[in-house]
Amino acid sequence: MMNRLFFLLGLLVSTTLAQAQIREGLVKYNMTVEGDESGMANPLLGNSSVNVYFKQDRTVMEMASPLYNMRTISDSKNVLVLMDAMGQKSFTRSSKAEADKQKNKTGSSGPRIEFTKEKKKILGYDCTKALTTLIGKGGRSTSLTIWYTDKIQGGAGLGIINADVVSKIPGMVLEVNMTQGTLRSTLKATDISTKPIPEAIFNPSTSGYTERKR
Repeated sequence: MMNRLFFLLGLLVSTTLAQAQIREGLVKYNMTVEGDESGMANPLLGNSSVNVYFKQDRTVMEMASPLYNMRTISDSKNVLVLMDAMGQKSFTRSSKAEADKQKNKTGSSGPRIEFTKEKKKILGYDCTKALTTLIGKGGRSTSLTIWYTDKIQGGAGLGIINADVVSKIPGMVLEVNMTQGTLRSTLKATDISTKPIPEAIFNPSTSGYTERKR
């Protein structure tokens, strides 16, 4: 379950663009889950909100879910994750090289991506549709429908789960629809701001958090 979450979040914060028009701003998302036969996905992910701040090569992802809040701060070299699970606060630090090693342990084969000519607008931005299939351990497949805009460039990303996908998406992802068995998840942008982001956002305090070694 957490792998599904990290995959979606990795898609949000890891997209790159060769020639970006917007390199600083904030994108807000909302997550919904349907077809949850296990009864686990909705408590973890249902009605969650995600904020992604980006500025040049820096990214901050904030997620608020029913059970926990998580903040991930990353640049081209380092990753800091702050977790607050019902009052239990902890943080982990790692280098980008360590994160790259971790992502390779997912057991997924290389993604199959089909870029289509289908377009739609999301919050006023022209977006293009891409269809992606991932094959994991045991041949289990996950299907993704991705809508991205080439008008926005996100910052450096985590690439925790299958960075091969996000490295091939030429723009900022504004919507992801994921299907795995009966479970259907949607992560969609609800607001986009291009106002300057305060430096304090990218330099959070770890006071009150306990460090967990990876």
